Amino acid sequence: MPRSKSCGPKSYDCFNCQRRTRQKDRYPIHKKYKSLLYKPTGRTPCETDSLCNRCRHMFDSILRRKDDKKKSSTSLQQPEEKVLHHSQQAPFSPPSVTLPFPCTTRGHSSCCLCKRPGPKLVVVAVDVRHRIFISHEIVIPAGARCCPNHLQRNIEKISPSAETTTVNRSYISQPKRFLRTEVLKTEKTRLSFDNSSHLINSDYVDLLGIPKAAYDDLLKYVDGRVKSTPSRTVRTSLAIFLMKLRGGDSNRVLSTLFNISKSGIRRSIKVIRYALIDGNFVKENLGFQHITREEIIHQHTRPLAQTLFGDNTQPQVILVLDGTYIYINKSSNFKFQRQSFSFHKWRQLVKPMVIVSISGYFLSVLGPYFAKDNDASILTHIMRSNLEDIFAIGLKRMTSSLWIEGFGKSLPFQLYAAAQKRMNQGPGSVHVLVCSPLIALMKDQTKKMSRISHLNVGYKGESVHMDEKIKRGDIDLIYASPETLVGEPEWRTAFQGLNVTLIVVDEFHTIYTWGLQSDKGKEAFRGWFAQLGKLRSFYPDAPLLALESAEKTKDKIISDLGNPQSDLRIIIATSALGMGVDIQGFHSLVLYGPPLTAVDLIQGIGRIGRDGNPSCAVLLHNSYNVRNIDTDVKCVIRDPSCRRVSIMKSFLKDSELQEIHSDMGKHTCCDICEDKCK
Repeated sequence: MPRSKSCGPKSYDCFNCQRRTRQKDRYPIHKKYKSLLYKPTGRTPCETDSLCNRCRHMFDSILRRKDDKKKSSTSLQQPEEKVLHHSQQAPFSPPSVTLPFPCTTRGHSSCCLCKRPGPKLVVVAVDVRHRIFISHEIVIPAGARCCPNHLQRNIEKISPSAETTTVNRSYISQPKRFLRTEVLKTEKTRLSFDNSSHLINSDYVDLLGIPKAAYDDLLKYVDGRVKSTPSRTVRTSLAIFLMKLRGGDSNRVLSTLFNISKSGIRRSIKVIRYALIDGNFVKENLGFQHITREEIIHQHTRPLAQTLFGDNTQPQVILVLDGTYIYINKSSNFKFQRQSFSFHKWRQLVKPMVIVSISGYFLSVLGPYFAKDNDASILTHIMRSNLEDIFAIGLKRMTSSLWIEGFGKSLPFQLYAAAQKRMNQGPGSVHVLVCSPLIALMKDQTKKMSRISHLNVGYKGESVHMDEKIKRGDIDLIYASPETLVGEPEWRTAFQGLNVTLIVVDEFHTIYTWGLQSDKGKEAFRGWFAQLGKLRSFYPDAPLLALESAEKTKDKIISDLGNPQSDLRIIIATSALGMGVDIQGFHSLVLYGPPLTAVDLIQGIGRIGRDGNPSCAVLLHNSYNVRNIDTDVKCVIRDPSCRRVSIMKSFLKDSELQEIHSDMGKHTCCDICEDKCK
């Protein structure tokens, strides 16, 4: 571009007005402007010249005026007969045709439904008038008005004012065109939910995941919040939303199924989602406020779970908490981009924490949280923040919580202390004594628990002021060493004057490693650990909780393996049953998949029943497992006779099998003989 003659920075002038132009207001000269520029400037622009925004709009206006003149001259040259024909397309026709259809009033001063006078009346739309005529055979005259609330509800509760209708010729042609349009629309419709009789209940379950009754109930939450359009109704929009949730189909697939454009599919999903969130649907079906503790126990807790994790005499709320993933696009915000990136999944995501009952009923969904947060930190945040008042609803009285590995063994008594404090308001109402071996552990746990606003936490020796508060009973969760709890009479008397509801011994393996004298006569490192059993006599009404994550159980397991009367029940999972395992007390065996050879089968079965007691071996298999095994093993599986005889055929002579034949037919022989014995 030409540079100005003046010194200084570069100057790019407009080719037409010679004004200096900024970079964002500089536009190249299109070839359609070149003929117009030559007349005012007398010059022909080159490729490097430019126009300012003002001159560009001016030349655009000149070109548009020229195009309008060409169009008007073309229309004036049309034959006179066509103009006359166009003016005679809509001749006036008086109402002279009487039809046997009832109709409503036509006036603008009152509502055609409830006869209430104006002024805030609206004209009944054409599609509404046609729908009323098809469903009720009632004619609403053109221009009739009604109250605005009738368009959302009670529009079909209409009473006619006359038994017949007098119309003109043009009115008769309008319903015909409407019916023709509806027929064409019906032919193009591929999947329709507008007519409730088109699809049966099983179709609703297969397509939407819910039965027809549930779909109609869900429709009540969005009816009145979502408007019908010419391309889709409220029922269709709700069906699109549910199909998107169930199958995750693309908008292109849904557009093909419903014969609606992709933009219409997007709008349908958006308006239904907003209607459900902003309405009462989410409030009535999600969150701890929509359900009571008793309903969770009696309706959404299975008996087996109460037997394993609860107490049959006093039913408990059993919650399952787990974090799930929602994948998102990469954010342009650098900080959030790092927080939402998961090194486990290797992509961007956020984590909602899902809280469900044992039966799978969704109680609440909290979050979302960053991808860097694990389930333990999320649950800690929920507990400290008391989200949705979870202590009052979900953790009242005796409540069990199941979580995956990684939460830490200290969380049970911390959760108990917070819940008890929540239910028993007031200072000094609940006290939990925690025996901890190290001051560093006390500092770490008190620092974390002090973030809970309604819970007072401290440890003996933290400060003189803290020691006084502990003696007064102002601290709810008290940490102390064994020397303080057992060895100091002053503190022992102070603790016995408190309402202690739980005693916790953290890292209780130190009783053995630090509290007892060694075999070589060496004195105990901290002898007061060996006297922690006295805590049971000091506080007889308080339960004792011992926590340990590194117990050495090798000697106990070895001794219990050799003791048939042991209380220890062991399940061994191994693929080497034939490698010298000779342990008495094994009475049950499950073979997951048949062995390749009969020798391996005998070796596996021979591991049980070595003490002479009755034992049982179970072989689990399917048709795929039987493909590559020996014929002898196939015979054991498929032979309809006694399985014991089928196994021993490969190892014994016919004369030696007679002893086994004497046991055939007894119910203790095998499953085939048991069926025959019955």
